Amino acid sequence: EKCTLPGFCVALAGLRGACGVAAAPACTLQEANASVPADLQLRNPALVAARAAVCRSFEEGRDFRVVAREEGSERDDLPIFTAPAGTVQLAKESERKEVVREDYPDIPGAFVLHNVLTDRECDQIILASEAMGYSEDAPVSLGRKIRHNDNCVWIAHDELTAALFERCRPFFPQDVDGTRPIGLNARFRLYRYNPDDIFRMHGDGAWPGSGVDPVNGSLVHDIYGDRWSQLSWVAYLNDDFEGGGTRFMLPGGRH
Repeated sequence: EKCTLPGFCVALAGLRGACGVAAAPACTLQEANASVPADLQLRNPALVAARAAVCRSFEEGRDFRVVAREEGSERDDLPIFTAPAGTVQLAKESERKEVVREDYPDIPGAFVLHNVLTDRECDQIILASEAMGYSEDAPVSLGRKIRHNDNCVWIAHDELTAALFERCRPFFPQDVDGTRPIGLNARFRLYRYNPDDIFRMHGDGAWPGSGVDPVNGSLVHDIYGDRWSQLSWVAYLNDDFEGGGTRFMLPGGRH
């Protein structure tokens, strides 16, 4: 049976806790109670708010580690991170709002799922990724002229990907070019947008399902051998800004 794997792309921008789906082929944080530098408050207010809400720190070796290094357009040593179960403490069903799907008829195949992540889950992902660290380069083929933002790649634990997929499963299309959705790609691509950053027009590519070898702990680019990302799954983690919306290019130059 053919299977498809929605690709996970996280943007530190957009509607908090919402996920958009469309068809398409380290710095360390201070302790949670430490004062926040003034320049950080100006640069990343979402991080300041997240720290105040979560009240915990994330540390390399305990909460995450570098599992591999990959080549980007400028560097050949970009860190790929992984984190164990429990790094993101998931909310109980009783603590979450009902997931609601909002369709966009003018954009074939695109829709938004509201309330997939709770505020606290968003904050934990923000904090953990900041502790891992962001870089200007990324292990993708698009250079800075197209993808002008900061990047962090996180191979998520099955606990996290399975939970998020189950929240979204009822709303996914059940047939994608003869395949069916079976999970989320564990390769989380987190993009942090600073003022004036932009991700120019591009088409998302299909990627095999990545994972961490349970025996030796190494990164396996195609851990399943039978599934590829065929849907773009974008999670928006914060909304304390203006602008930065996602545009879809349509036939005839419309968007």
